[in-house]
Amino acid sequence: MAIQDLEVPDSATSKKTQPKDQSRFSKYAATIDSLDITDIQREFLKNRWFDQVNWMSNEAAKSRKCYERLRSIVIIGSALVPTLVTLGTLAPTFISLNSQEISFARSGGTSAMLLSSEAVSGTESIDRSERASSQLQTLPTPSTNPSIVDLSSIPFPVIASLAALLVSQGVAICAAIDQFYKYGDRWRHYRRSVELLKSDGWQFFQLIGPYAIYADKGNHKAAFALFANQVESIIRSDVEGYISQIASPKQPSTKDKDGSEQS
Repeated sequence: MAIQDLEVPDSATSKKTQPKDQSRFSKYAATIDSLDITDIQREFLKNRWFDQVNWMSNEAAKSRKCYERLRSIVIIGSALVPTLVTLGTLAPTFISLNSQEISFARSGGTSAMLLSSEAVSGTESIDRSERASSQLQTLPTPSTNPSIVDLSSIPFPVIASLAALLVSQGVAICAAIDQFYKYGDRWRHYRRSVELLKSDGWQFFQLIGPYAIYADKGNHKAAFALFANQVESIIRSDVEGYISQIASPKQPSTKDKDGSEQS
């Protein structure tokens, strides 16, 4: 059987074989092809052993990528929030000062100060009053169009407070997603199982470890029953560990008054 005839099972990859999967399989193809085993045993190596090695490797890689991305966001966001909150504490002061200035200008305080500063009468008094009124008209007034927002008029502390709110929400969401999907636990779980499968596979190929008793004869056929049993044992342990440690929600432990845990 030629190496190119050995195809990666569909359950391990999509319909179009991924380059990394083909590269991974090429490491085992020549070895599998050289073994003195039956066609059924060779199919087991391809469709059972390698299928699980390839699938678990992909799952471990995806879980690690998601775990590292989410944790990076949580770490960076947690460091930024205190700084943004500190800057945002200045917002009430700025808002209060601006509100007082606008209220004072609208109440006519500016015209009163201008008129009381000089003693005028007649036409001169009227002219100065008109100039004061024209100055009031030049003061900025709120936009009548609610859809137009002048971002340049928003104080920086307000922006910092809003940014702190958004970043803190992003941190909380990422932490909740990571806690729900348990990407870190998935990564370590699949990494452990796939390494056990690969280690047992190479021991079988070289007839070492538990298969050393078959090394004198170089008989992979005789050692295959033990190898198949080891593979199924690892897969069964992987499924049980996934259900008990990852799929099942953690139950809170109850303690009695003495502090000992109760079931």
